[in-house]
Amino acid sequence: MVTESRETRNRFYEIVERATGAFLLIATLLIVLQVAARYLFSHAFQWTEELCRYLIIWMVFIEAGVVTAYGIHTVIEISPRWLPFVSWRATQIVAKVFMIAFLSMALYAAPPLITTVAGQISPGLGIPMIIPYSGMFFGIAFMIVVLVVNIRN
Repeated sequence: MVTESRETRNRFYEIVERATGAFLLIATLLIVLQVAARYLFSHAFQWTEELCRYLIIWMVFIEAGVVTAYGIHTVIEISPRWLPFVSWRATQIVAKVFMIAFLSMALYAAPPLITTVAGQISPGLGIPMIIPYSGMFFGIAFMIVVLVVNIRN
């Protein structure tokens, strides 16, 4: 049962990694398109820079959840060699609880921030600004879920 759950989580993380990789690839291609259009045709598309920016915002916040899942954030670690395993594990759990507390405050603050831009439309794409701003909410929520799952395991 635990193995199936771990495999399912790893598959989900892999899907998220592939999606964020696709975001990065699309952003790169759009930048190349923008440069080519500007220098070859003396015409710049107005929407490519904006779409790249929004893709990268979503990519960063969503990939932060995967980075949290793998435990590869830049951190100061207490080596398990210096502490008994039980003490080291307790330290890791306390650190994750503090992370959850901080992220919960950020998640609580996100909806008011998102609603401040609810009526605005992006100038290049013409999409509601709530779409790019909501990447922050989903990314933070994803990190909280990942931390809770990591503590349980």
